[in-house]
Amino acid sequence: MIVGSKLEPCDLLFIVKGSGNAITAVTNGWHSRAIDHVAMVDSAGPEPTVCDATPRYGVYRRKLSEFLSAARADSAISEIIVGRVRVPFDADTVRARLQLLQGLPYDSLFLPDSRAIYCSELIQKVFVDKRGHEVFTTIPMNFLDSQGRVPEQFARFYALHGMVVPQGERGTNPGQLSRSHNVSIKGIIYRR
Repeated sequence: MIVGSKLEPCDLLFIVKGSGNAITAVTNGWHSRAIDHVAMVDSAGPEPTVCDATPRYGVYRRKLSEFLSAARADSAISEIIVGRVRVPFDADTVRARLQLLQGLPYDSLFLPDSRAIYCSELIQKVFVDKRGHEVFTTIPMNFLDSQGRVPEQFARFYALHGMVVPQGERGTNPGQLSRSHNVSIKGIIYRR
């Protein structure tokens, strides 16, 4: 099902990397998809906008057309899946919480206590139900591949920062959010 024109504010956009990468080697997405990024539709209408956290820009807003153009330019992206949060929430509250995080830098270390934020952490922090409770819980983060080893890319990256891999620290990942019982998959907005 292609949903292109039926996007609604607060829909989630899950990026699937067809070839996979270090993140998808240690996480699992909806229907075993290699999901490595998540964004949120901020506004719908004639010129929808999307907000996400990226290494290059941190937390920022852009037109959906720019988001899709970037996806088309990235040959590793095979799909963009659209999800909708099932739990009743107030879209104005979600967007107000999103506004508070606008401009924060990207958290490439995936640490919960920093003043930077990564993509799925952004979604986890902005979604609250109508009673003010978080819709998405944090989980122990996993940096181990299917053989129980830390991929070399993560080991080198954290060593360069004088850190050990934060295996088991609380956090989120895009694949986890795509599989949440609080998300229903609406369809696919883009497929290569």
